[in-house]
Formats: sequence, structure tokens, C-alpha cells
Amino acid sequence: MRIKNAKENFPKLIQEHKKFVWIFHFPENNVEWEGAIREILPSWYKPVIQKHQNKTQHFIDLLPQEVIVLESIAQDEIDFIMELGLPNEWIFELKDSKPIHPVMVSFEKGWLYNTSVGRCYCLETLVDLVVEIYPEKFLDLLEPTSVG
Repeated sequence: MRIKNAKENFPKLIQEHKKFVWIFHFPENNVEWEGAIREILPSWYKPVIQKHQNKTQHFIDLLPQEVIVLESIAQDEIDFIMELGLPNEWIFELKDSKPIHPVMVSFEKGWLYNTSVGRCYCLETLVDLVVEIYPEKFLDLLEPTSVG
């Protein structure tokens, strides 16, 4: 679900959802270059190069309906991201205060639970953040399928 005005919408979101993961993406004009593509894309982004696929959208489509993943563009939500208390030097290039890193954040009961800070901005980190706050949705995947 794409969210604009994160700061304004956050109180309503934490009332509606006990837990969720929020992806703050690179701007859309910074996702494909010279035949390569970032692994984490806005779910609404359609790759220009035919061979690329949007793995983020594919992952979100596979999740149970109760698992909430929100998305915003990081540059549009700088004030909100700053208020989360994440390390400024990791998020911003100090010389001109332009965001250089997108971030993924998980929330539970209105509190910041975990982030992608210091981890790769990749599908593996997104999966980790989702499973950390929704372990009950993935227990079946961890149980053995046969008795030996």
C-alpha cells in the first residue's frame, strides 16, 4: 500500500494495524540504470527493461492479507524518517543533505521494532523484517514436512 504524508498518517496507521513493515524507497528515477536494476522497487513501478521483474511486488503478492507492507518514497518523507531516530550519517550525504540510502522499518504496537540500517537493501532484509514481526504467519514453512 503506497502512503504519502507519512507524518500525518502514522497515528491512524498504528491504530488500524498492530504491526507493519514500511519501505522508504529510492525515487523512481533511481531504480534502473545501464541494464541493471535495484532489487527492492516500489511495488507500483513497472521496469523499463523487459527482462527485469519487480521482485518486491511479487513478494508482497505472496504474503497473507494480514501482513501489512507500506511503501513511500524516502525523499518525500525525510521529516518522518528523521523523527524515527535513525542515524543521520547513514541516511544522508552530509555535504548536501540529499538522501543516499533508502530504509525499511518494522513497527509493532506503534513502536519501531527493527530497521534495515546496516543491512543490505535487498529482498532478504525485507523478508527478515516481515518474518520477525509476523512469525506466526510463517511457522508452517519451518515445520518438517515428513517424519524421518
